Amino acid sequence: MLEKNLSVCDVNKLLLSAGMIFTFLHFVYAEVSTVYKDPFRPYLQGEVPKVIELSDEVIDDSVRLKTLHILSREVMTDSGAVLSKIFAVVAKPSKPGVFPGLLILHGGGGSAEIGKAIKWAKRGYIAISLDLPGIMNAQKNERSQGYWKELPYGANRFVAAPSAQNSVLFDAVVAGLQAMSLLYSDKDTQPGGIGVIGISWGGYMTTMLAGLKPDYVKAAFSIYGSGYYDVGSTFKKNLDAMDAKERQVWLKYLDAGRRAKFIRSPYFIAAATNDRWFYPPAVMATLNAVSGEANHVFAPNVSHQINISGGSNEGNLTGWTKMEELFFDYYLKGNGGPFPKIHSEQLNQQKITFKVRATNKVSSASVHVSIGDHPWPDRGWEEISATHLVGGLYEATLPLDALKEGGFWYASISNGLPFTVSGKMMPISIVRK
Repeated sequence: MLEKNLSVCDVNKLLLSAGMIFTFLHFVYAEVSTVYKDPFRPYLQGEVPKVIELSDEVIDDSVRLKTLHILSREVMTDSGAVLSKIFAVVAKPSKPGVFPGLLILHGGGGSAEIGKAIKWAKRGYIAISLDLPGIMNAQKNERSQGYWKELPYGANRFVAAPSAQNSVLFDAVVAGLQAMSLLYSDKDTQPGGIGVIGISWGGYMTTMLAGLKPDYVKAAFSIYGSGYYDVGSTFKKNLDAMDAKERQVWLKYLDAGRRAKFIRSPYFIAAATNDRWFYPPAVMATLNAVSGEANHVFAPNVSHQINISGGSNEGNLTGWTKMEELFFDYYLKGNGGPFPKIHSEQLNQQKITFKVRATNKVSSASVHVSIGDHPWPDRGWEEISATHLVGGLYEATLPLDALKEGGFWYASISNGLPFTVSGKMMPISIVRK
């Protein structure tokens, strides 16, 4: 029972407690309300889509390849309801068994990557790849059908009025979610979650899907594609051209970076320092938002390439890296080991130190530095060798001319497996006396 004569201090404490409770409840309500209003919510229930099987054949006596149409979203147009039919392939090892599942997402202007699906199936995976509305060039693709079929390539991506469902990227994400459900529910798919991999716009999709459906994803590997387009990407100009309210809706529901906080599985971005589409600030913002284990690499002085140890293309398949094989073999099959992790990076005067957590021997270590404040795609990066001091500690010395405001640096290590990983990209801070 409360005393009749409360002090001013007691009253203030009660009011403060009530205010904190109200703020907490308001936050919870806002979060629940956001989830409830999310336009993707109806597609997050795990419902397996209806499909039309087109063909089923055996490739090289080792892979069974099935082609099909996913019956996706129906949209009302001026001429009536139009149902999207999304072309997809499912590649499985011919031998009976249960295998890890992998969703493969193509880049801008591409289409379902049949060659990659077959290659992954030969490595012992069940792989699904599909056409992505709004990301593929629909006018050059006769295999998929939908209301977006007659739109010019790249049109209606940055649209969110009257809702996010008006963007063709909404259709891409819906189709991706449906492919995930199809793969996850396949009787031959190993239980416990699937892998997701994509390149460029497919990397954007990888990040979106891993955040939207984290309970399905066991590991995700993005090549180039990130979120936070407003932080640093060539697409910022598209966002800046939008009405402020519409832009806010697009960022809330269609920017992959805003979904990254829900990613709980191991997540890796293979990025390029001079990428003309996805700039390092957007990549770093995405990595910093991920709730689960996040790691990355920056390939220096290139755009849309990973021309470093572990990044060379295999089998003439664009964007195929050795690192993704090691990544999924570990997280989906339990073979090999985790990638090293660079941490505790510091710049003190000219000395850079960083620590490495690794289960495999490091074959080389270095620091890359950009001098000055040139636009992100145009920065030049200089490599400086790092010395192993003791344990997992490394050190490098920056030249005096590199100590300029506006510059950035990051550490990298490589191993003969092969792989390369990088640390955080950090600004050069000048200590003024």
